Amino acid sequence: MQIVYAFVYYFFWGFVSLTLLLLVFVFPAARRLLQKIQTKYQNLLNNAVLKAIINFSFAVIGLILIDSIKSFMSVNRHFK
Repeated sequence: MQIVYAFVYYFFWGFVSLTLLLLVFVFPAARRLLQKIQTKYQNLLNNAVLKAIINFSFAVIGLILIDSIKSFMSVNRHFK
């Protein structure tokens, strides 16, 4: 279970850092560069494997949420 929590920890910090990196795109030159990269690698970004990895990540997060709710209900029942 610690591996799953580590996955969520790094997933969280990865998205926080990616969100902060979006501040770079306030500058027009950075936006043009992103557009060039996106058009150049568009087929790579629409890859089925990448979509499967993203879906797997959300499935793991959903399982952790269900496990957390189950644990909360169990502890709540125990102390009542």
